[in-house]
Amino acid sequence: MTGCASNQYVDSRNTNLQCEDAFWSGCRESSHDIENQYHDKFSKYQFITSNKQMIEIEPNYDRVAYPKAEAMNLKTGEKFHFGHTIIPRACTPRAVAGESVFCPKNFVKEFCEDIFGKICVISRVDSEIYYTDLDDYNFKTEQKRLAKIKKEKEKQLAYEMQKQDAFNKLYLTCIGYGFQEQNVIASCIQQEIFNEKKLAILKEQQLAQLQYTNNQQTKEKEETGFWLQVLEGVAENLADPNTWENARQNAEIQRLKNQQRRTIPKICSGTSCN
Repeated sequence: MTGCASNQYVDSRNTNLQCEDAFWSGCRESSHDIENQYHDKFSKYQFITSNKQMIEIEPNYDRVAYPKAEAMNLKTGEKFHFGHTIIPRACTPRAVAGESVFCPKNFVKEFCEDIFGKICVISRVDSEIYYTDLDDYNFKTEQKRLAKIKKEKEKQLAYEMQKQDAFNKLYLTCIGYGFQEQNVIASCIQQEIFNEKKLAILKEQQLAQLQYTNNQQTKEKEETGFWLQVLEGVAENLADPNTWENARQNAEIQRLKNQQRRTIPKICSGTSCN
């Protein structure tokens, strides 16, 4: 096929010497003969396939003009790539209305699936490699899955610890009022939860009424929402014997610490005491 025939590249981006930055004559390079073999399938891509410059088959992705992208079939591992110089800025923030359709990363996945069957994923964009092959894809996908599971477990553990910590504090508050029987303490804790939830909801409303959004406000909204979730969890844990036992142990530890502080003799030197 005629087209980007020269092998003389002028820079590390592999822009062919004969490739023009022009809509009607920019270079088009593909891994497959989509003009002839897939003409009917890709008639909707006439903005890519039907201008004056023909598409040159270039099996070597590294030699394809920029911008370019590659997609890989997840069943067979086969790949499709495409690059062009029709509108080099098509993949950049400088692209104006309608130009982004020329960005290869926006259509190579669909080309790949039409040619090889579903499902395809983007495997390369310009010089950035996402997946080298199926083994690399499977490895990285498994790593992401394991990382997600680990993150979810850590999040759940943090939530459980936060619930127990909140229960412990409410328990200490209620025994500080002089309550001793568990059913009375439970009623006290429920009342404290009710009061805390009212305060948290009020804070959420105040944050929602602010006319601006910033990182601090977002963080406070997230913390308030999480605190409401914790309070719901504390209420659910009122029937859990382990929660009560942990709270009692924590209260005893706090009592012993406070007692220790009161009994440690002060060491004085001159006019100061430690």
